[in-house]
Amino acid sequence: MKYKEAPLLTPQHLAESQALGAKLSRLRHARKIRQADAAARAGLARSTAVLIEKGDPSRTVGQICRYLEAIAPGLSLPALLIAALSGTIAKP
Repeated sequence: MKYKEAPLLTPQHLAESQALGAKLSRLRHARKIRQADAAARAGLARSTAVLIEKGDPSRTVGQICRYLEAIAPGLSLPALLIAALSGTIAKP
């Protein structure tokens, strides 16, 4: 059964979810990877990739981690978040 998480989250958590999606989108663009290609590499539908990049809080951590691995192999989610805080993103 699917749940809508957005109504259950605080505005701050929704903003953080959207910021994570935006970071993934910027990273994908910086590496010149098409969204459809990243989704295929991650074993996801392109529509799921769209939701991840929009910051949909209903996406699972597993989906987000697989998508990140497809965009930047070897870059962990904690490393992405730390890089975002410091203003740097690992180059390809």
